[in-house]
Amino acid sequence: MLRQLISDYRDQLAAKKEEIQKHYDEIRQLNGEAEKIESRIQEFESLQIQLEKQSEQPA
Repeated sequence: MLRQLISDYRDQLAAKKEEIQKHYDEIRQLNGEAEKIESRIQEFESLQIQLEKQSEQPA
């Protein structure tokens, strides 16, 4: 009986560690997506600055 209890707890531990790893993987993926969005924001901000400078110049 004790062996079964130990086995059950080992299985639970393995499942929790697997769940933790899945969450870490998801966090890494979301961080990558966030970095892409930040990069896109910077591109748009640069473009906005360029367009504002062009509109300020006399034609």
